Amino acid sequence: MRVKDSTVLLSATGLYIGTLIIANVTAGKLFSFVGVSISAGAFAYLVCLATSDVIVDVYGPGIGYRLVRLATAMNIVALLFGQLALRLPIAPGQEALQPHFAAVFDASAAVIVASIIGFPVTDVFETYLWKRIKTLTRGRHLWLRNMLVKVPGQVLDATIFFTLAFFVLPQLFYGEPLVATSAWWSVMTGAWLYGLWKGVVGTLNYPFIRLVIPWIRAHREPDIVAIDERVRDEAWTGRW
Repeated sequence: MRVKDSTVLLSATGLYIGTLIIANVTAGKLFSFVGVSISAGAFAYLVCLATSDVIVDVYGPGIGYRLVRLATAMNIVALLFGQLALRLPIAPGQEALQPHFAAVFDASAAVIVASIIGFPVTDVFETYLWKRIKTLTRGRHLWLRNMLVKVPGQVLDATIFFTLAFFVLPQLFYGEPLVATSAWWSVMTGAWLYGLWKGVVGTLNYPFIRLVIPWIRAHREPDIVAIDERVRDEAWTGRW
């Protein structure tokens, strides 16, 4: 079985953007797991991160950065259309559905903007770090760079998101933070633990990328000259 590079990239881009938007839409639902509250968006976000890891490892960081820019733009587009749908006049007989619709799409502006800002910063950081570790290990130890990228990346993501969503942006938008400034350390301690948890869980995608990356390399059919050169430059030795 052969698969063209253009097909791989189009499919990966769709999966990457789709799971990112799903993660944002479902992030407001929390469920309890072993006494800890976890966002339902975590599942889609892990797929989003795994897709990014595969693309960066096979096609290089340049493609990864393009994915980040495109996904950020589409995230903003999805936000705008969601807000438009929320504010359209309600059809007769549909009034009872509006509160439920609003519960999904009418997230606070501070939280939404924090997510839009935090995601590209985190993903650019992880893309850069992934490439640096791959270079330092000479293309070996896929499991190692998966672990060393995910943990600091998700701690950084939690730091940016919680600082912006609870303190900085509410101060700009509403004139006061959602949480008292004196509670910054308390909030951020929980945020860092949450980021560490996400980073550790994110390393569980290793079996997936360990199977997918060699499969793509073995079955890909080059149909984009510039990308084919990058793939050869990003060759992975296959060693642990």
